[in-house]
Amino acid sequence: MTWTDFVPNRDVLATCYDEVPELSGVRLRSVHLDAWGSVVTLRLDLPRFPDRWDRGPGDTLQCHLAFSHVEDFAMTGWRPPVTADVALTPLPRHRLDVRVTAPGLDLSYTSNADVLAGRLSVFTSGPSMSTSEMDLSRWPELAALYETPPDLSSCPLYSVHVDERDTSVTLGFETRRLPDHPRPEWAEKRYNTLRFFVVFTDVDGLRMSGIAAEHPDGRDRTVRVTVTDTGRQRVSVTSEKRSIGFSAAASAVVHRRVELQGSL
Repeated sequence: MTWTDFVPNRDVLATCYDEVPELSGVRLRSVHLDAWGSVVTLRLDLPRFPDRWDRGPGDTLQCHLAFSHVEDFAMTGWRPPVTADVALTPLPRHRLDVRVTAPGLDLSYTSNADVLAGRLSVFTSGPSMSTSEMDLSRWPELAALYETPPDLSSCPLYSVHVDERDTSVTLGFETRRLPDHPRPEWAEKRYNTLRFFVVFTDVDGLRMSGIAAEHPDGRDRTVRVTVTDTGRQRVSVTSEKRSIGFSAAASAVVHRRVELQGSL
């Protein structure tokens, strides 16, 4: 049995390879947690270039592997570049035990036994691009919207993205507290929710357990961002269902959007 036996849409890989390489020595680019859907997506570079590829030049094939109905999530460490081994072991009741091991990284969870592969792309490997940094105390993207920005503990955390680029962790929040000064392009939209994403860079000491999102109206979630004497930011998210902790050199709000959830 190979790992592609767990991939219902394995044909997307079979068209590229005579024999799909094992998930050993893969470059793990990012780990994305979708808390509402309990989905974990691994973005990785396969260890061997395709036997057939006619959609542009390059020397590395990258793909996304999506695991659904995730439970027992635990992750310790994140210090890119990460060259990892991914092991998939079948469990009863159509479940999988997933283990990702690398120097400085221990990632494990269980999931549904159907793994979806997608977003195949080829590129020429090289150094990662960096993004600009911003101090925690200067989140102007939120300051421009609110007289007083909302307390993060009151904002449901629905998305976590761990990425090798800038050794970053991005947290996706939402709030029903509408902006005091909405952006002009939102004037014609009907909305009752603001979503915003905070990216933390140069992350160290990452520890995560659990994936399920808390109830949006729950009061057991605590989000704290503090600044140490050395200028690094300490981030902690705690609730009955999950915990996240790490330190970062800088942070910034990188995206804001408004949405209509339910009815007004």
